[in-house]
Amino acid sequence: PPKSLGLLEDIAARIVAIRGDNTPHTLTKKCVIIYCSDNGVVEEGVASAPQEVTIFMAENFTNGLTGVCALCKELDIELKVIDVGMKEDVDHPMIKNMKIKYGTENFAKSPAMAREDAVKGIISGIVSIYNIKNEGYDAVGIGEMGIANTTTASAVL
Repeated sequence: PPKSLGLLEDIAARIVAIRGDNTPHTLTKKCVIIYCSDNGVVEEGVASAPQEVTIFMAENFTNGLTGVCALCKELDIELKVIDVGMKEDVDHPMIKNMKIKYGTENFAKSPAMAREDAVKGIISGIVSIYNIKNEGYDAVGIGEMGIANTTTASAVL
């Protein structure tokens, strides 16, 4: 009966609306994208780990050594890693370089980035999702990695 599946029914209705197709469809090709960047506000001592951990974690994603990797493996979800602003370049075939700049500035002292860089970041997100759609993915989840990212997210909120 209608509404008998509760939240699951709401999720299914959203998927149908997003797809624009009310034909029953199994989500067979799925991925999670992790966008990686360094946050300049780390200079303020707001993080429990040093900034170098961002690049270490990006590499761990490619080696299947994180919690999200375990979930993706269990659920047959591909994991993609995109560098949008780590302080160092990474030469790794599984880390896509879409770098806007080498980390943000410390927003406690100056703007974190120029408006143009923020726009480039938004556009890179749109492009990466557009590419995922064109590669035939049915569903995508997004995440981020960057030491001091909680402080950045809190400031935005």
